[in-house]
Amino acid sequence: MSDRNSNDEPVGILLSALHQLPESLVFLNSTFEIIAKNNSAENLLSSLITNPEGKYFDFFPLHNPSEFEAFLNDSEKNSVAWTTEWDKGSKLITHQIKKASDGFVVVVKSEAAFSSGREINYDSLFEKMPEGVVYEDAVGIPIRMNPAAEALIGLTIEQIQGFSPIDPGWHIIYPDGTPFPVESHPTLVSLRTGLPVKNEVMGVFNPELKDYKWLSLNSTPEFRPGEDKPYQVFATFIDITEQIRAEKKLKAQSELLNLLVNTSTSFINIPEEKLHETIQISLKKLGEFVSADRIYVFDYQPDEKTFTNSFQWCSEEIAPQLDFLNETSLGEMSLWTENLLKGEITYLEDVSALDPNDIHRQILEPQGIKSLLAMPIWDNSQCSGFVGLDSVRKQHSYSDNEFNLLRIFTGILSNVNNRLKKERQLKERVKEFNTIYQVTKITIQDNLTEDEILERIIQLIPLGFFEPGETSVEIRYMGDVFTSTDFQPSSRFIHEKILLSNKEVGDLKVFIPENKKFLPEEYPLIQAICNVLGQHFESKSNLNESKRNELQLKNLLNTQTSYVLRTNLQGRHTYWNEKF
Repeated sequence: MSDRNSNDEPVGILLSALHQLPESLVFLNSTFEIIAKNNSAENLLSSLITNPEGKYFDFFPLHNPSEFEAFLNDSEKNSVAWTTEWDKGSKLITHQIKKASDGFVVVVKSEAAFSSGREINYDSLFEKMPEGVVYEDAVGIPIRMNPAAEALIGLTIEQIQGFSPIDPGWHIIYPDGTPFPVESHPTLVSLRTGLPVKNEVMGVFNPELKDYKWLSLNSTPEFRPGEDKPYQVFATFIDITEQIRAEKKLKAQSELLNLLVNTSTSFINIPEEKLHETIQISLKKLGEFVSADRIYVFDYQPDEKTFTNSFQWCSEEIAPQLDFLNETSLGEMSLWTENLLKGEITYLEDVSALDPNDIHRQILEPQGIKSLLAMPIWDNSQCSGFVGLDSVRKQHSYSDNEFNLLRIFTGILSNVNNRLKKERQLKERVKEFNTIYQVTKITIQDNLTEDEILERIIQLIPLGFFEPGETSVEIRYMGDVFTSTDFQPSSRFIHEKILLSNKEVGDLKVFIPENKKFLPEEYPLIQAICNVLGQHFESKSNLNESKRNELQLKNLLNTQTSYVLRTNLQGRHTYWNEKF
């Protein structure tokens, strides 16, 4: 764009504002000399004339000088148009000249451009254009702003100039959420460096709207002839809020997809010993993704009708509550737990809005919880626990994506728990069958006494239970008591009688710690062991009885005075008495 004189500031402002329009604009001083033109005019005039310097009408002559003179002298008439043939009539050039405060603005159109019939009121365009326009002096103080600029940044020119107060909540940020320093503002950078700044994106927080408007800003410094330092800077900006929101939404969806894929794959074929670590890592990722202050997993114990807090993750400076709600009874959180047990979501968007006497508010507020979302872990049409999100620092309205994310995560936990449960059951069955086999194997060893058999069996039995190291065994048989190594009795035990010919000859007791539970399959295990022991004792009893009968028969035969001889089918003698 051509340079212009410093006293042509109004024209310069308008020219800068319209610099990127497709219409060709030429600015004249009061003696009709060209003082500036935009890029479109440069391109058009360079194709028509080789020396576009000097007075405008020297190379675009008026077709009616008297009419033009009347236009100049008529204070009520602001514009006039005429058409000039150029290049021997091959082109029709249309001019629309409009009076300005210290000169004229000319819109030049070729025949193709003129044929559209458009006419623009350039006096009002600056005020009505949707793009924001700001013009600042050499120290960065705004000289002029259009209404669009004031609406977009949420401040008037008086506020920026310091004549009116600014809401302390008003601020600017980068796209990543970090503060945008004043010295980094594009207009000040252009004034400082003398270089234009293109497409700088910033978020302007409007306290009245309680939201950010995202702007894309361009700034261009302007120089006086012969000077190296800009004497002013011009900035234009457009609203790209919807674009930024769409980009953030797309990014969030992509991050959500990656999170779901990573979370899902981390649980595929996970061994049981890695489950705790993997759940803890997943809670951290999920909590950070949804900006939760606390995320946790509760297990449901249907026998005790309680929920136990088994996993928890907290963001920085948020106190953990792992023990606060441990083994919470249904009566303490009736509405909450009733919904969960029915497979329904519990969502408390604003805890402070609950009645002060509400039990849920009384439990949640001491933990600083302002919003809560809890979703049941559904397993075979039954609730096996739930996953919850807490917002502590501020109230949070959970989005559909956050609901869906939590729903998928509870499904993952349910599936992995089912898989591990089946694998655990299979391992337990193998352990149980192996224990029964080993017990049976010991009972058929003829070289062992009864005490040796029971001593060995009692050390084998704990290996068939879920936690052998915490399992103790006691066998009572015929008045004798046998106990396993490091025997620790407790009030939590299972018991089975040892029968011989339907008569009780002893019993078997298996003890575990008070806070543990027996697996359902462990009850049949001690029944099977007692059956093996009963069969062993009955077999031993029958064998002993047979030996006694044989001895009695021998004694009877030996007292006979007759000769007694027994021969098998092959004619071999197998027995004869002493008389014989």
